[in-house]
Amino acid sequence: MDYGGYVVIAILVLAAVFFTLAIYNRGNIKTLKFTFCGLATLFIVGLISYYSSPSEDLKISLFVMMGIALVFLWFYRGSVKDEKKK
Repeated sequence: MDYGGYVVIAILVLAAVFFTLAIYNRGNIKTLKFTFCGLATLFIVGLISYYSSPSEDLKISLFVMMGIALVFLWFYRGSVKDEKKK
């Protein structure tokens, strides 16, 4: 395995850490932020995989994953603004 494979494994571990933190803080607003970070790291892994072997299905799933990540970030920012108003 070359260094690219190790980078992909490291990024997948990082995404798993973010998702574990999201599960641990499931009753908190930070869950949305951790889920966004996990999806963003999975997007990076997908992007690395896409450059090594381009595929239309992978490109579509990358756009969908990034869109979902942005929705989580949007909800997180809205929740933080709502908490500041209280």
